[in-house]
Amino acid sequence: SNVEYGVEGFIQGQGTFIANANDTIALTSLTPGTTYQYYIQDSCGAGNIGVWVGPFEFTTNQEVISTFPYSEGFETDNGGWIAGGANSSWEWGVPAGTFISIAGQGSNSWVTNLDGSYNNSENSYIRSVIFDCSSFTNDLSYSFTMIYETEACCDEGYVEYSFDGTNWMRLVDNGTATAWYNDLGNQWWDGTDANWNYRTNVIPGSAGQSYVQIRHVFSSDGSVIREGFGVDDIFAEELTCPIPASLGATNIGTYDADIYWTSTGTQWNVEYGSAGFTPQTGMGTVTY
Repeated sequence: SNVEYGVEGFIQGQGTFIANANDTIALTSLTPGTTYQYYIQDSCGAGNIGVWVGPFEFTTNQEVISTFPYSEGFETDNGGWIAGGANSSWEWGVPAGTFISIAGQGSNSWVTNLDGSYNNSENSYIRSVIFDCSSFTNDLSYSFTMIYETEACCDEGYVEYSFDGTNWMRLVDNGTATAWYNDLGNQWWDGTDANWNYRTNVIPGSAGQSYVQIRHVFSSDGSVIREGFGVDDIFAEELTCPIPASLGATNIGTYDADIYWTSTGTQWNVEYGSAGFTPQTGMGTVTY
């Protein structure tokens, strides 16, 4: 048998050719997180060969990152990130649109259509490499730059995370995020942000997990399209100081109350005030 293979979309005759192959061959030195296609041609003897069949395809596993901090600017390649979903318009490369005309830094980034608008009825994503946080004491801090232009009523983007690659959870602001969702009721970004702004959040429960994956999701309805989202300048590292979680209040009286939280820390600063007060202007900081 003869085999020819290459990265998804390659032109037959320009791929890697393997002659006189058995019914199983090992392909090596492939790129992580990449979709490959291949064609096969049977041979029944000298001068008697069949037609090519294909293309068939497979996607290699994504890279596992265990050395931190992790930084990816998508300059050399797509970073091993994968685009997927329904009717996806995500592309890696040089932005050349009217609204998204440059990358967050350098030349390349991920954009919903590098030189035009996203698709109607899209439900797509770009999925990160896998982060191994099994040695972490504190959770994973995740940051990136992003620009966006969508139909404000009906097209939106948000971030999800997973500990198994199958079950995905919306990443919301638990009080520690920067420049997170502008639509707090729906917990997503929509409308317009004309600048590549820095965003950061913490992946809750990621400490000790050997599989942590993140994806940027985009969804559109059936009409009115814009240029969508651009994502760049990824940075991930273990938090140097834990973030309190599971905050609450109990034993609430007329003039007093007990507040509580969980944390792996050993000492905390507490500030309180009437609802809506601005941090660092409250009723003093108490150290425990």
